[in-house]
Amino acid sequence: MISHRLFSRILPLFLAVSPLVSLVAAPSVAHADPATAKAEILVMHASQKEKGAIDPHIGSMPRLKQPPFSAYNNYELVDRKEVPLEIGKSATYALPNGRVLQLTVSPGKSPGLFTILASIAEANGKAALKTVEVSAKAGEPFFVAGQTYKDGILVLGIAVKK
Repeated sequence: MISHRLFSRILPLFLAVSPLVSLVAAPSVAHADPATAKAEILVMHASQKEKGAIDPHIGSMPRLKQPPFSAYNNYELVDRKEVPLEIGKSATYALPNGRVLQLTVSPGKSPGLFTILASIAEANGKAALKTVEVSAKAGEPFFVAGQTYKDGILVLGIAVKK
């Protein structure tokens, strides 16, 4: 089992793009304005409980049962939100721990891909997670985790779609 201290140090740098997990029923068809997209953000509280479980409101996420996420046995849904995005412009989302997630999306290097810049800042603007760059298919989630929250951490599942 990975210690909470070690996990909280390595996981902020960990981004997992998982084709096995989907936050959306199906990728949406690109009929919308190409200058816009949406980010579906799933905020989960990961912790250790005597009888841990994955909140049924999270849905099927086999990735949570695999390392490094399996270091926690209890996942509760905190929030699920769709954030509108303008391609090339930043959008923010307030996290329950008082920090702010910032996302910037641009077209990827090949059709159907997005390049996503993600960072997390403290309320005073100081970086809590420096900007990371991820390339993901439309509707395919990636994870950002490690922000301290209550008796565990926050795990964010982020899927960008048209």
